[in-house]
Amino acid sequence: MAVPTTDTDELARFGYKQELDRSLGLFSSFAAGFSYISIIGFIGIAYYLAKLRGRPAAVLAEHRADLAPAAVGVADEPAGP
Repeated sequence: MAVPTTDTDELARFGYKQELDRSLGLFSSFAAGFSYISIIGFIGIAYYLAKLRGRPAAVLAEHRADLAPAAVGVADEPAGP
């Protein structure tokens, strides 16, 4: 009795053909990526509606301007050479 030398030979001895096809295809890849992006987007929208909607925007004290910016006029420009 001959000993099979490769996996292909051993599978052929049992009547199977060795096949390996793991490609998803273009549409399947697109659909899987689109579902993932949709889930992340839905979570973001739900968080916004639950936590942030209707709250006033807070400005940090160090970023807050106490006075409106003054208009820059000719007198404010530095003198030429």
